[in-house]
Amino acid sequence: MSKDESKKSEKEAKDELAQKGLSLLNETEEDFATEVFDEADIANAIEMNNIQAAIQRNKEKLAKEYHPDFDGESCIDCGETIHKVRLDLGKIRCFDCQTALEKRSKMYR
Repeated sequence: MSKDESKKSEKEAKDELAQKGLSLLNETEEDFATEVFDEADIANAIEMNNIQAAIQRNKEKLAKEYHPDFDGESCIDCGETIHKVRLDLGKIRCFDCQTALEKRSKMYR
């Protein structure tokens, strides 16, 4: 093998490695399904998934509530005035009606 051929094959090998590196960046999750993980990696992934799900549930609970009949100060169920703190949190029911609603919803889970 001549010096020119050696340099050419070396350059081709480097180009091939660079292409493989770029292709790794474009692989999907299915492509990594054959990758080997130990128990700690799996446990960590499960725990992170659980934490993200819990954060999302809490964000949904804390989101401001909307109802077409809400006048901005009275409970939509009983008509009593809602405390300012609950109004600031974007709630549309008084404490008692919200508690009753949550108790009813737990019965049907």
